[in-house]
Amino acid sequence: MPLVLMLATLTDRRDFGEDWLLERKLDGEVVAFDGDQTSFTRLQQRLRVTNPSPERMAAYPVVFCVFDLLELDGDDLRDRPLLGRRARLTEAVGASAGLQLSEAWTGDSQRRFAQACRAGWEGLIAKRAQATLEYAGKVGTGYTAATLRDLGARLRELETPVSPFVDARPIPRGTHWTRPDLVAQIGFAEWTNDGRLRQPRFLGLRDDKRPGEAVREQPT
Repeated sequence: MPLVLMLATLTDRRDFGEDWLLERKLDGEVVAFDGDQTSFTRLQQRLRVTNPSPERMAAYPVVFCVFDLLELDGDDLRDRPLLGRRARLTEAVGASAGLQLSEAWTGDSQRRFAQACRAGWEGLIAKRAQATLEYAGKVGTGYTAATLRDLGARLRELETPVSPFVDARPIPRGTHWTRPDLVAQIGFAEWTNDGRLRQPRFLGLRDDKRPGEAVREQPT
């Protein structure tokens, strides 16, 4: 299943509310632990085991740390919120030896960040707990001929055969997908009941925002 990945964005922000999930920065990989810290030395010791007897293997235990689940037994989970995907992942981990679910927390983000610093973690990842990658409609106005030429050239370099969205129906004939690397400023009248933009118009590209920072704003 080809995927377009959402990339992490470095930030100085430290206050994240209950709608954010905090995870220890740990890629999905095989690791060996020394206490609560990952140990490359212990992993090397395990890799050097030439006689894989149960006793030798038990002396240097390793686990595969996982943090997300996008498909399970043919069931595409990409349109589920993050918490829902992790719930399915928890079930899968419980039924499989050698798998370990990465730690995650909500709330008290300042203390969690301080804990990560004291413990020497590689980092702390903040994710929206209900997040998916969402389609909000298409924009057909607001372009000049020069803008279309420039955008066309840039988008052709980013073309991909796979949709980066979890819900892009209906798909217009002749649609071309691109990696979500550009951020556009879009003016619109309102949100429709099905989560689409009404009367959208292109206002220009934004070079001060990363794609991961482009989220649906909530009224205050």
